[in-house]
Amino acid sequence: DRFHLHEFISKLGPLPNSLVDQSRKKYILFTNKYLLKGFKNIEYKPYFDTIKKHVQQQSYYIKATEIERNELNQKLDLINSLMFRMLQYDPTQRYTAEQCLADPLFEL
Repeated sequence: DRFHLHEFISKLGPLPNSLVDQSRKKYILFTNKYLLKGFKNIEYKPYFDTIKKHVQQQSYYIKATEIERNELNQKLDLINSLMFRMLQYDPTQRYTAEQCLADPLFEL
C-alpha cells in the first residue's frame, strides 16, 4: 500500500521510473511525475545513517575506547555496504544469496 511505499522511499530513495512503469497500480499510486500520491514531500533519511548514528551513540554510552569505536565503525561500514547491495530496487542489481555469503563482512 501507499504507506509501505512511503517507508521504502524514505529509507532507500525514490523508486526507479522503470519499476513504477511495471506496476499495475501505477496510475493509482503515482503521479505522472512518478511521485507517490498523497504525500507532498517524502524526506529521504537513509537507513544506514540512522543505524550508524544509533550505534555510535551506544558506543559512547558504554564508554568504548577509541580503538573499539574505530573497529565498530569499520564493521558498520561493511554491514551498510552489504545491506545497500541487498536492498536494491532493481533485482538485476541486487546481491544474490551467494554474493552475500562471499561479502567481506563474513571474513571478519
